[in-house]
Amino acid sequence: MVLKRGFTEFLSFTLSCAMFFSMLTSVKLPVLADDTEIINLVNNGDMESGTDWWYAQRADEKCSIESVSDEKHGGEYSLKVTGRSAGWNGAAQNLVDSFAQKPVAGREYYAAAWVMFKGEDAPDEVEFKLTLKTTNNNKDFEYDNIATKVVNKGEWTLLEGIKRIPGNALVDKDVHIYVETAESKNFVDYYLDDVVFIPLGDEEINYEFDPELTPLRSIWDEYFPLGIAVRPDQVESEIYSEYIKHHYSGLVAENCMKPEAIQPTEGNFTFEDADKVANFAKDNNLTLRMHTLLWHSQIPDWFFEDPDDPTKPATRELLLERLKTHIDTIMEHFHSIGVQIDTYDVVNEVISDGEGLRDSKWKQIVGDADEDGYEDDYILAAFRYAFQKANDLGDNNVKFCINDYSIESNAQKLETMYKLVERILEVAKEEDISKDRIVVGFQMHINMYGPSIGQIRKSLEKFDGMGVKVQVTELDVSIYKSGDEPAKAPTDEILLQQAKTYKDLFDVFKDLAEKGLLDSVTLWGGDDRSSWLNDFPITNRGDYPLLFDKNLKAKPAYIALTNPDELPVYRQTINAAKGTPDLGEKVDQLWYTISFTDIDQTVFNDVITPAGVKLMWDEDNLYILSQINDTTLNDNDCLEIFLDTDLDNSGEFKHFYSYQIQ
Repeated sequence: MVLKRGFTEFLSFTLSCAMFFSMLTSVKLPVLADDTEIINLVNNGDMESGTDWWYAQRADEKCSIESVSDEKHGGEYSLKVTGRSAGWNGAAQNLVDSFAQKPVAGREYYAAAWVMFKGEDAPDEVEFKLTLKTTNNNKDFEYDNIATKVVNKGEWTLLEGIKRIPGNALVDKDVHIYVETAESKNFVDYYLDDVVFIPLGDEEINYEFDPELTPLRSIWDEYFPLGIAVRPDQVESEIYSEYIKHHYSGLVAENCMKPEAIQPTEGNFTFEDADKVANFAKDNNLTLRMHTLLWHSQIPDWFFEDPDDPTKPATRELLLERLKTHIDTIMEHFHSIGVQIDTYDVVNEVISDGEGLRDSKWKQIVGDADEDGYEDDYILAAFRYAFQKANDLGDNNVKFCINDYSIESNAQKLETMYKLVERILEVAKEEDISKDRIVVGFQMHINMYGPSIGQIRKSLEKFDGMGVKVQVTELDVSIYKSGDEPAKAPTDEILLQQAKTYKDLFDVFKDLAEKGLLDSVTLWGGDDRSSWLNDFPITNRGDYPLLFDKNLKAKPAYIALTNPDELPVYRQTINAAKGTPDLGEKVDQLWYTISFTDIDQTVFNDVITPAGVKLMWDEDNLYILSQINDTTLNDNDCLEIFLDTDLDNSGEFKHFYSYQIQ
């Protein structure tokens, strides 16, 4: 391989990046865009095919690109960008169209481009930027800087960096790479050559699926089907598909059954990817949830637009007609190909985080059509259309779900959901749909710090007695306490705490399933690599919220759900408040200033005993207040307290005192 100018700079960059260093043993240094021994997602990156595959990012028609030979970094040609009127104007390419390999969400890439500018009127130096532009699940553009460097006039300069495509990026739509300038003026013409976008060797997927592991479904099928959110490429993967069949009893499509994917333009229904998931479920006897018929996000704009004038909103009548057509066509399609849908997510995330219903375009356009004082007409219409179509098809088993997030932790949203379900039940009665076919979907995107297991149980039990079912539809357990917490590593201690959360959750799920309330549980992804939380709420922060790591190696959370006795003892941290409460027959009001910490315990016959503890201390004493709700009273019942006076980092109790309180 012939090395061009810039080899020294590139080599020093490589050596400074530990995660990229191992690439040196497997691929050649990606200095040239035409190196055939590397995978380069950029088409015509060496510019030897003119302007093919490139376009000009421009605010007007002045900015343009052309193939030139007067300046080049390598080969015979480069691209020249002229007429720029904004810093972001420049040469760009959408990597979705790559011949070499399709971009992968969540994967890291090495990106590089050579730039140069000249001209008598040009400044001596200009700051250039190499940028990645993607579209996320909410159809918003995200701009990620790959590299920024000051370029001297007349010198070819290498812009390079490592960038991970966000996990929530729509990689089948927008993954653009382009060069811009940072200045708000000096919009110089520039030359571009030898552009590469290369998957990093360290991020190659190396699945370690172990078929000897105890199948999750062998444990939980007795109580409820355990499902997983998947993408079409995962069910087509030889290894990943075996992993799915081994562990899970149900599927839901992560994105390919949402409105934008199913009907991108009016009347143009595209079921290719959806059918891959649906047929995989049918062929392997897995239950299938359809997600989702109605949502305010990932839905094409045409739904809400006047067909004759897109600047005007559609009429109420037209929007409801479009909704009915969308629902009827989807339900008819799956029926026609012999796929039995277990549950339709009829509506998704229609409840506001504050009070009442979300102020979506659905609500704005349809409003309170029947003038009964409630603006839920579009929600009730969606359920009515789904009920009617199911009856027309003779499908007497399919269930209908209203799905939302944070209802396990937000009391106001939970109350709004309850009242909305009451109104949905009225429509179900009119359409001769039994109550037990109506489902309340708890997405359950939680973290290992909260909400408490007791609060989750209470929220699920809110619907006990209504005759409906509840499903956990999108479960994951983040290792972060808040959205602004900085990135952290998944230490053994963190993964053990996460495992404890999963264990406690599934104890509740099992109990509610045995009582006939809970119908199914679905995990939102099968491995940490594929989780949407890697880029939400902070892009590139990374998260580790599922049962298997990014290579399908079982985590402690998996063990907690299959053989919890194999886990080490979990040591829970409890904060003790400084204070001196009065001890007597009545609880000192001082205790009310702090909250209980859950220490629920499983006793004989797998019965869970809810318990909580509060701690206070002063210079002379440690005070403990415990509240235990024991339904299995026994003469041997006691609360054991171990005080270690010399606990070092070994994790072993060296000098401790044990107390038993009957």
